[in-house]
Amino acid sequence: MIRVYCLFSLICLIFSCQSDVKNNNQDVSLTNGNPGLNHYWVKYKFNANEVNNYPDLIEQSLVDYIAQFPVFQMDEVRESLDLLIKRSEHDSVFYKFLKDKFTNYLYHPNSPFRNDLYYEQVLRVYNNSPLLSKEELQANAIILDLVKKNQVGSKAENFDFETDDGQFYDLYTLEAEYKLLVFYDPLCAHCKEIISAMRESVVLNNLIETNVVKVIAIDGVGDYSNWKAYQTNIPIKWLNGFNKSRTINNNKLYSILAYPTIYLLDKDYIVLLKDVYFSVVENYFVN
Repeated sequence: MIRVYCLFSLICLIFSCQSDVKNNNQDVSLTNGNPGLNHYWVKYKFNANEVNNYPDLIEQSLVDYIAQFPVFQMDEVRESLDLLIKRSEHDSVFYKFLKDKFTNYLYHPNSPFRNDLYYEQVLRVYNNSPLLSKEELQANAIILDLVKKNQVGSKAENFDFETDDGQFYDLYTLEAEYKLLVFYDPLCAHCKEIISAMRESVVLNNLIETNVVKVIAIDGVGDYSNWKAYQTNIPIKWLNGFNKSRTINNNKLYSILAYPTIYLLDKDYIVLLKDVYFSVVENYFVN
């Protein structure tokens, strides 16, 4: 699946000042918390009329808001999200619009803002929302469990695989200063493009030649015959594996929303980069 960058043009927001609105029998004001994040929302009244008439403006505010997350500590982001989502509960139309856009930007595989750490915070806040049905809460809990797996700073889930020479390994038996996991689908045209770019990467090839990085390409859910036929597309110095036991998919060990999905691990299998573009991997080593 081709990842697409979506950028909105900057638009000035001009709305009348809002008064505090009662929600769940208490005042929820976005003037509280960190004004550096919350100022994007203080001029909104959080009602259906705004969603119907100014959806692009609200969406641009969300883009600007999310873009500022890395500047702040995680507890500050969490506090701001809690205030914002509680404030949106005043109107179900605005609430649903905001919830859907959070998912599109923070969880959709094609989004340049995709970030499971931030989306985890969003899901945790929504899990305490009185507006979600029992079924929606259950669906959120399933996604939250997936999002929490293999977060940056945690130890990657182990899995077994067969290589093209008939040998069997599991991830934890591989030794290298860095392990680069590339989950791919032999039938994915975009995978072929990315693997070809990786093959030509001077940065990556130097790291492989100096035994700094070991690349492990894994077909986790495909057909065995397709995987065997695809082997000529995988560089010889990579480990090309097939998860024959299908534990990656059946046990949901990794959240794979699109192919290819790339992880960078350190020597102790700690996740350094999760589901990133290959260019991010190159920049990690160059910078």
